[in-house]
Amino acid sequence: AGTNCMSVWEETVKLSAFMEDDTISSSLSADNPNIRAELLNWLEQKMGKYKSLPKEELTNCVAPLYSALEDRNADVRRNALAVAPLFIAHLGYDKMIRLAGKIGKPASRDVVVGILEKQRGNAPELRPAGKPKEVRKEVRVEAPEESAKPGK
Repeated sequence: AGTNCMSVWEETVKLSAFMEDDTISSSLSADNPNIRAELLNWLEQKMGKYKSLPKEELTNCVAPLYSALEDRNADVRRNALAVAPLFIAHLGYDKMIRLAGKIGKPASRDVVVGILEKQRGNAPELRPAGKPKEVRKEVRVEAPEESAKPGK
């Protein structure tokens, strides 16, 4: 029910409004694994439709995402894994790797970097808003056949 309400609100105010004031990042750090799992699932459904999101606010969500990738709860891990390619798409693989370098525990850092490497190929290509993909049409002009010329 909570995510349905968030979806209705998101249609009106857009996802960037949820990113302000660390609303999403603090919710991803909640003690309740059900909240984390549902929010990660909701983010996966919503992030893909945006060509750009506020980078600084999205960056604040990366540490909780990395924690979720190693969470004890299987739903949290599965949903974090599903949304990771969208974070890679919005922030870039190199930035995600740099942020993984800040993880304190070497074993956790290695796990997260391994996941990012595997998910890199799953990141969708986001096109900047207002720049449609260029479509090239090939126009073929054929010369008329000899028998089709007038006067023959």
